[in-house]
Amino acid sequence: MEQFSELDKSRIIDLEGACNTRDLGGFRTASGGTVKRGLIFRSDELSSLTGTGMVKLGGLGVKTIIDFRSRREVERSGENPLKGIGTLELSLDCGNLESVMDTVNETTGPKIMKLVNRSLVRENTEVFREFFSLLASRENLPLLFHCAAGKDRTGFAAAMFLSSLGVSRGDIMNDYMLSTYGSGRKFGWLVERAPRLSSVVFVRPEYLAAAFDEIDALFGSVENYLTNELNIDLRGINGIYVE
Repeated sequence: MEQFSELDKSRIIDLEGACNTRDLGGFRTASGGTVKRGLIFRSDELSSLTGTGMVKLGGLGVKTIIDFRSRREVERSGENPLKGIGTLELSLDCGNLESVMDTVNETTGPKIMKLVNRSLVRENTEVFREFFSLLASRENLPLLFHCAAGKDRTGFAAAMFLSSLGVSRGDIMNDYMLSTYGSGRKFGWLVERAPRLSSVVFVRPEYLAAAFDEIDALFGSVENYLTNELNIDLRGINGIYVE
């Protein structure tokens, strides 16, 4: 884990029963401000949280949870076990990766993951409009969003959130790559048993880059995508999250 900076490590939240949770605050923005800490968190699924993990998450003051898992995933892994916190399902179903696991290798895996990231841009506009609508309401904060592993769907959502605040592409990628730490904790045993799965278990820069490439191809720029496609009030969202 030497590749990660102290800032990255300071945002990691050790929740017993979850492996990829962190605060999205602390980044510098193009305006010279800083993304506020303690308002937006990203994570992997919460269905395995222990009592200790639930207590610690409760201590973060989270009021709203957005669950990007498909209904199939929720039924398989379980509902969020937290009481008193509103959970909203915004399903991002990018296909059943389990169905292709037998064919994954170093050639097919990266192709699949790039397609997944491109599909997040092409096929999920309404979900991300709703996502940002929820982020734009102060009464929903603090807010946590997650998927199953907390790296692909959640990674793209985090990248768009940070982009809307003017965080640099380098810092966005740094946050994205930090999921390697969480994935190692969650699925390291699986990669040791089947090294060929590494390309779908861990994130790679080119996966998120594929999403940015898709945005540029379809909309011309990230700003156009955020403002014209997702209808985000950039000034308003910066007023909430940047200090």
